[in-house]
Amino acid sequence: MQWNHEATSYTYPLSMDGGLYCDENGQISKPFPNKPYCVDGTGTVTAVNKAGKPLSFCQTVLPGEESMLIPTLVEDTATLAVPDTSYWCSTAAHYYINPPGTGVEGCIWGTSANPIGNWAYFVAGANTDSSGNTFVKIGYNPVVQEPATPFRNTPATFGVEITCDDGAGCNGLPCKIDPSVNALNEVTSSESADGAGGAGFCVVTVPKGKTANIVVFEAGSSGSASSSSSSSSSSSSSTSTSTTPTSTAAPTTTSHSSTSST
Repeated sequence: MQWNHEATSYTYPLSMDGGLYCDENGQISKPFPNKPYCVDGTGTVTAVNKAGKPLSFCQTVLPGEESMLIPTLVEDTATLAVPDTSYWCSTAAHYYINPPGTGVEGCIWGTSANPIGNWAYFVAGANTDSSGNTFVKIGYNPVVQEPATPFRNTPATFGVEITCDDGAGCNGLPCKIDPSVNALNEVTSSESADGAGGAGFCVVTVPKGKTANIVVFEAGSSGSASSSSSSSSSSSSSTSTSTTPTSTAAPTTTSHSSTSST
């Protein structure tokens, strides 16, 4: 929970100033002395691995330069760090989802040679608003659609889906991407939309007191017992998740753990 106290909006360059302050003498201090370094997230979203091999979710550093350097290894299940409105400028958490078989070593600035790190096929986002509702998003990484991306026409071997417990009252289901069913940039959702770079995504609203899962599964297998749905990538949808995937590197100024918001 430390950042430049002058950074009161998501604008460059102050949005780069996360973490502790290092003065001209090399002395480190907390910008907010009475606040902790880290706090727990809201605990409303769990990553679930049904793909058969360990994988990683790579959370971006924000405030900071949004490198995907905060790793969460998902062997079975893992709680993701979801911020509420007390976090910097009420921003959402953003994650790149590495393919099965890629652990925390894949939370890096990568290259177009492999779909890992900032070149991962899929991304996700989440945040909890002031009323206690949590917004969970899955979608395509915009860089995968760029004509120069060598694996653009090679479907991922895994898919992603948002699920909720029966009776949770989640709004926006189904919300799923299965490369064995969906064409590039196509999302199984009646409320899908296109975001940054024209990348398709869908959002699920999770009521206060309830939880959701982001399930990673082998393409062609059943991620969950979803209800009937339609496929689209252009109809309207709303979201409070606000961070955007990036494909270029820049210096970093902050870090935080994969189970806490800082």
